[in-house]
Amino acid sequence: MTAQLVADALVMALWRRGRPRTMLHHSDRCSQYSGEQFQRLLAELGVTCSMSRSGNFWDNAAMESCFSSLKTARIGAADAGMAHAINNSPPNGARREPCG
Repeated sequence: MTAQLVADALVMALWRRGRPRTMLHHSDRCSQYSGEQFQRLLAELGVTCSMSRSGNFWDNAAMESCFSSLKTARIGAADAGMAHAINNSPPNGARREPCG
């Protein structure tokens, strides 16, 4: 992952979702996040930078777990909605007539 990709992703996220009044960006200490280019972008955007402690990968464990749970719930809900739509669709596009 390049520093340019990380910077582009941040700018795109802010453009698509709007810019909040305050924002905290937490990351590990990889070069694409700790490099001068990305740090300058954060400062220009008024984003507070937060980084895990050097060599302590457990700092991100709680957030990784949280995002994993959210992703699983969202994908599960999407899959359930798709299954519902498939199971309730008439075969080959035929119209269902009410029983009675």
